[in-house]
Amino acid sequence: MIDLESSYGQSAAILLAGGQSSRMTGINKIWAEINGVPVINYAFDWMLDKDFIREINLSEVVIVAEIEQQARIRQTLDMRLPSRGVPCLKFALPGARRQDSVKSGLEVVSEEVERVIIHDAARPLVTVEMALRVFFAAVEYGSAVPGIAVRDTVKSIRRLESTRVPLVEATLDRAQLRLIQTPQCFSYLTLIKAHKLCEGNFTDDSAMVESIGDKVAVVEGAIDNIKITYPADLELVSEMLKTFGKDA
Repeated sequence: MIDLESSYGQSAAILLAGGQSSRMTGINKIWAEINGVPVINYAFDWMLDKDFIREINLSEVVIVAEIEQQARIRQTLDMRLPSRGVPCLKFALPGARRQDSVKSGLEVVSEEVERVIIHDAARPLVTVEMALRVFFAAVEYGSAVPGIAVRDTVKSIRRLESTRVPLVEATLDRAQLRLIQTPQCFSYLTLIKAHKLCEGNFTDDSAMVESIGDKVAVVEGAIDNIKITYPADLELVSEMLKTFGKDA
């Protein structure tokens, strides 16, 4: 059992809200509404929950967003959660790639912070319980991510010049595979090191941490923790909200 009183100090959260929304047919997905509520507000609901703030000793929240969106986000936050104190709210500008946006957020995180939670604002259905599972696993192992089991058969493929379509190379053992989600949590120093050393493109921060040889724990994620990518996803999330959190 982890002695939580002595195992961690201050934590920070980085909320990535600067995506291009290129597949949303002109809609900025953080402002797309689900049941009358902008997508970004759902992230605030768990991230700024008073019990969550206390449990992880959350000292600051960094929102990575375009400059023209920052005032609106601050206004929305004040209107949505007027009674919940944000320990320290900061903003950073997004970069060309996801990893550039995270690095931009990291640059304004205080050096006193021990752990950093990173979340995609386009994933609205996160419970406090799941976020805490990730955090406490990171306390124990250094880094942690949520993941869900793969339901379909998964095959690796190869492309040959002599064939019109790809050919199957192997069938992977899906019992050993997980679909990885956010929020993800890391030691601040490990994350800084990964962003300094890693070259090339990475789809998430856990891949960067893996590439420098560090362990990443995987805890149970949630099927309804989908990332909004297409307009149809808004209707799907609206339906999911009818039962959201009941089995957390």
